[in-house]
Amino acid sequence: MQTLRILFLFIFLISGVIISKLQAQSGSNYTVSNGAIVGQNTGRYNNRPLYINNTNAFVLASDQPIARLAKDQFLYGTFMAGIQRNGKTLWLQHCSSIRSFYNPGTMKWEVSDNNFPNLRIVLEIVPKASTTGMALRATAEGVQNGDSLIWAFGGAKWFEKQNLSWKFDVMGQPELLNWGFVPEECKNNVFEIKDGHFLLSLTNEKEAGKKHFDVVGSCSASSKFRIASAAQWLNSDLFNRQSNNDLPLIIGEIHLESGKSVYWDFEASNTSGIANLTSISDPKNSFVEGKKRTESLVNRLKISTPDPYLDAIARASVAAIDGTWYPPVFVHGTMQWNSRFPGWRTIFGGTMFGWHERVKAEARFYTGFQVKTSDKKEAKADPASLLTEQHADSRFYGVGRITMDQKFYDMQTQFFDQIVEEYRWTNDPEFISFFREALELHLIWIRDCFDPDGDGIYESYINTWPTDSQWYNGGGCAEQTSYAYRGHKAARDMARNAGDAEAEKYHNGMLEKIKKGFFSKLWITGKGHAGSYREQGGNERLHNDPWLYSIFLPVDAGLLTSQQAIESVYYSEWAMQNDRLPYGGRQVWTSNWVPAIWSIRELWPGDNYHLALSYFQSGLPEDGYDIFRGTFLRTAFNHISPGNLGGVQGGIDFGDCIHPFARTLVSGLFGYQPDYPNGKVRIAPQFPADWKNASIELPDFRIAYQRTGGNYSWSVKLKRAARLELSFHYKPIR
Repeated sequence: MQTLRILFLFIFLISGVIISKLQAQSGSNYTVSNGAIVGQNTGRYNNRPLYINNTNAFVLASDQPIARLAKDQFLYGTFMAGIQRNGKTLWLQHCSSIRSFYNPGTMKWEVSDNNFPNLRIVLEIVPKASTTGMALRATAEGVQNGDSLIWAFGGAKWFEKQNLSWKFDVMGQPELLNWGFVPEECKNNVFEIKDGHFLLSLTNEKEAGKKHFDVVGSCSASSKFRIASAAQWLNSDLFNRQSNNDLPLIIGEIHLESGKSVYWDFEASNTSGIANLTSISDPKNSFVEGKKRTESLVNRLKISTPDPYLDAIARASVAAIDGTWYPPVFVHGTMQWNSRFPGWRTIFGGTMFGWHERVKAEARFYTGFQVKTSDKKEAKADPASLLTEQHADSRFYGVGRITMDQKFYDMQTQFFDQIVEEYRWTNDPEFISFFREALELHLIWIRDCFDPDGDGIYESYINTWPTDSQWYNGGGCAEQTSYAYRGHKAARDMARNAGDAEAEKYHNGMLEKIKKGFFSKLWITGKGHAGSYREQGGNERLHNDPWLYSIFLPVDAGLLTSQQAIESVYYSEWAMQNDRLPYGGRQVWTSNWVPAIWSIRELWPGDNYHLALSYFQSGLPEDGYDIFRGTFLRTAFNHISPGNLGGVQGGIDFGDCIHPFARTLVSGLFGYQPDYPNGKVRIAPQFPADWKNASIELPDFRIAYQRTGGNYSWSVKLKRAARLELSFHYKPIR
């Protein structure tokens, strides 16, 4: 375990070098057009993955019109297209005008060049609907007699013992931004042309007569296929040259017709059997079905606000969150960290976007690994890690502990906190039937492990994203205390609704103890915020300088009054580093603490989304939107990957960023706050004062707002009946 932790630290300590490289690459901004995130001549390759069917397969698309298909340790090949007129050939990625359009799960390019007057090529790519593959469509305008579209596919490779989701994430590997077509990557590729289709195989150099995988492909148009030499890919007479079997490349030529679409279909298989050519016999249908799947993601969230950038990234967030769903759990990230862990904040989006069966499946999966009986009853530090971690025989690994996928961490605290949110949204009896017992055991576990002296304030022990290099040495703090408070409120409600008066009384008592402990030991009345932690022994000093988690979690848990919440979030403005961004909005650094070791002092999107949520929960819409907007503008529109909600430290669409974004959007900005265990739904939108209209629709609800002059109109539709509580914030018109 110690080796793994050192590895984590090494990976992230080099993030400063990566950030410096990326800053040099982030000059071009993205705009929005008809809901798409648009780039113009950015020159960037490999910067927009399209996730395939809830697996670790992906299409590595980019601002440049070139795409790669990958999964596990296999790069199945690279597709590119070009134009040919009067003997002159030019690949699309080398054309003078390239506009890229990212819509959730799809990439489209509009390409033209000064050497081909009036000719415009539109190329679009989608992941296949149910298999590891990709489908493309090309159309042309301004075609002259003799114009042709050329295309090529090849460059299959095997990266032994490597996870290409990690290796091909430009956040961690910025050199990928310049990785175009490389002829040498076609080595060991073997092609076969049969019945209008082609088969690409990659030979296994270590085992004679065996291959790593097959890729089958087809084109809808009458296309002249041949195997060419990749070494000659830049020569205009590529089709007329003799092939070089050392670097084979499949190429095709299509006579263009204005307005007529051409389709391609590529599908990969790692099986050793005979490749199934029938699966790619209808490229148009494969494209249509793939498009339908991506459109289902777009249609899951309908949003309209005065901010087109918000609308575009909100829709993109649905595809990102779907991209982390590897049944039966939401993994840690879409590219880097696409591994199973119970936390961090990696489940909320499933609840917000109405994927309740998915959230229930994850809850059932992890609670199934919870320790029910154990003889581990005493805390015991591990000498092997200089007493900084718990020993294998410690109470930490006893009753209530989830044994799956969290190593030496306490990831389960944030797991239970997110499942508590699902409970509020659904009050599902089947869900409660197994979750109530699991939550009770968890609350006993955190009480015994993190509040052994029973003073009502709990220690945080590597339980959140930025705690890899931070520890309170047993001292009580606001973070775990807030999680405990939210957990006991849910357990109390479950007990009350089950008619269990004894359990209800116990949880009410715990809530009183926690609240008393928080205000007597952590809250600084004269300053209006919690301290970072109170020392466990010695003089039991309170350390006054909190970080963001000490600020937004007590607000989120409902520990504070309205005035205290406002006082608390205000600390992040006057006492912490705020970066005002040139394109609008601001972001706040996680802490003031030095040295700035990995994770302790970061400009982290996930934490800023949670901070924005606490502003919205405090009734401060302008300030909340300032942080919310500044954060998504930075990562999604003013960095290197269109529509990215993640950060350099975690990778593209990292889970601890995309899920807090979704929650802040739905429960913060639009104020949808259900509490079905208590039979009510609170609607408390926090729109900026200058907004005259806004609407959102998700599987669970619809909210629409319209202001005309001095008249305000609201429409709320719920999927399930509940008592409605309305809390509207507005600024009088003068």
